[in-house]
Amino acid sequence: MKYTLAAFALAFALTAHGEPWSTEDRQREAAYTVAHLADWFYALDAARHPERGHETNPILGRRPSTGSVNNYFAATLAGHIALTALLPAAYRPIWQTASTAVEIYYTHRGAMLTLGIAY
Repeated sequence: MKYTLAAFALAFALTAHGEPWSTEDRQREAAYTVAHLADWFYALDAARHPERGHETNPILGRRPSTGSVNNYFAATLAGHIALTALLPAAYRPIWQTASTAVEIYYTHRGAMLTLGIAY
């Protein structure tokens, strides 16, 4: 948990040092965060109810603990914010749009597995 808090502190500190964020940058980051939180929810559901399905993230493994899920998703969210803050403003839209699309794909996949729909 202390590493997760440190990652968030670093991420938010970095946002003050890069180029200023535009309104569109903040909106794209909010969209990524919403998709990331939904994916987090489905991963936690898989960890809490293994009879409904399993986790497909190779980093977490098929049967992660809820602690592992929470640490992974908190750290990757903080990392995304930090990396976005470090990128030049011209590259942020590409990074944010691509990563949001990937996150939406995996969130959809997690939802289908949780609901028992073949994917």
